Amino acid sequence: MKLKMRNLIFLISLLLPSISYAGFSILDPTNLNGLLPSNVADAAIKTFGIAFVHRPYDGATSLFQTNSLDFKIEVTMIKIGDALNNALVANGMSTNTTANTIALPIAKIHLRKAFSPNFDAGVSAIYYSGQHAIGTDLKIVLSNPEEGITTAIRIGYSYATAPFLYLKSLSVISPEFVMSRKLSFAEPYLGVGGRYITGTIEVPFKIDPLPAFSLEKAGSGITAYAYTGVNFQILGATGFRLGMEGTYDISGFSSLGTVFGIGF
Repeated sequence: MKLKMRNLIFLISLLLPSISYAGFSILDPTNLNGLLPSNVADAAIKTFGIAFVHRPYDGATSLFQTNSLDFKIEVTMIKIGDALNNALVANGMSTNTTANTIALPIAKIHLRKAFSPNFDAGVSAIYYSGQHAIGTDLKIVLSNPEEGITTAIRIGYSYATAPFLYLKSLSVISPEFVMSRKLSFAEPYLGVGGRYITGTIEVPFKIDPLPAFSLEKAGSGITAYAYTGVNFQILGATGFRLGMEGTYDISGFSSLGTVFGIGF
């Protein structure tokens, strides 16, 4: 039986056309991982991480200073960097989709809750047809003088999955330092932060005459960014909310967005 199986495999290998990708034989199972290079996985995970990350749209002052809860809707446009496109080109892969993607729109629902004069927290989420992204942040106020600059540290966590984009799972940890100046009707702010991004992509392949299969590859990345914005309170502490923020990431990504909602 073993001899017949060896003969069958040998016969198939002679009859099948020579199929190779980047120097790897498809008939050798140990080389299948070559279809999904590590630098492509790393670039894809970093791109998704920066795109789907939780963005607080919030200054250094605790929400406790004015009211207890904010409900907002976020709309952000993200300029995609060249990391993924460059990785695909380096490995001889198609770049039709990434090369034509100038900006990616992201929309989320936000809630922010005050707990004390020196602590508040926020959450954001989006769900659409099996794709979802959720995130949270905790903010601790370091100094809050009556006159002058308020400073705070913030730690954020984000999780996302998007099967349509071959993203199986994504996690982002985002420490930040932020400062702002609280005014009677507005709070301009600026800050810096970093992101540690990890995740897994799962890509389907169909290479005749082999049956369809998929490959998983873990990726990771580290990046840093700076941001600035302003939040407005319209019609008082429990009135309308409007905010704008711009971000620049050292990986070549940038974003510009707004939030609007109401305070309770």
